[in-house]
Amino acid sequence: MKTYEITIGRETFPIKSDASEAHVKELAREIQSRYDQMNTHKGPRASQGFRAMTMVALVLLDELLEMQQKHSSLKKESVEFATRLTARIDAVLDGNE
Repeated sequence: MKTYEITIGRETFPIKSDASEAHVKELAREIQSRYDQMNTHKGPRASQGFRAMTMVALVLLDELLEMQQKHSSLKKESVEFATRLTARIDAVLDGNE
């Protein structure tokens, strides 16, 4: 596991990851971009930054949960399709169709 440094909202954090540095940096850029969108107050008040980062976390979690639901639905549809397709192939091979 490697350690990388990322900066988000004027704070630098050490991050340990098995991912490549480029991947970790890309994630940090995306978080910084979302942080900038949420953090409309550019002053020194730490509570504003915390609120913005909390909103970023909530938005990312919402997106993650939505993608997990879509993945689950697609997985179910794929299994159902494969089952129907297998049944049709079996029927054709058995001469029933």
